[in-house]
Amino acid sequence: MHSVNKLVFQGLLVVIVGYFCWTVHKDVQWQLLEQQWVDMKKISQCKRSYVENRCSEGIRPALAGKCDEWWHCAQLDSHPSVHQMANLYAKTLAHTLNSFIQALAFKTIIVLMLFVLLISISSKLLQ
Repeated sequence: MHSVNKLVFQGLLVVIVGYFCWTVHKDVQWQLLEQQWVDMKKISQCKRSYVENRCSEGIRPALAGKCDEWWHCAQLDSHPSVHQMANLYAKTLAHTLNSFIQALAFKTIIVLMLFVLLISISSKLLQ
């Protein structure tokens, strides 16, 4: 009977942790899509400005700096790097955990800690 309870508890714990990880992953994917859309829009605007100001036709002294800026902007890649993705995962995880902890009152945290302590003690006594 004890091993069944332990197995059910561990299974439930795996499901909860898995659901949390899946939720964070989906949130990060959504944020990556939003950032990619913003980047693509910016790149498109740079390309349009480069063409509209006829930067490719020759150097125009008044627009030389802006033409270089638009050209470099137009060459950017809208796909996020590994560093950007890792940074976004860390920020999302931290934001999620902070939101969860801040939503809990001090008394609730104490009750949860006592509940975990009680489960720990009872599992050791049942062995």
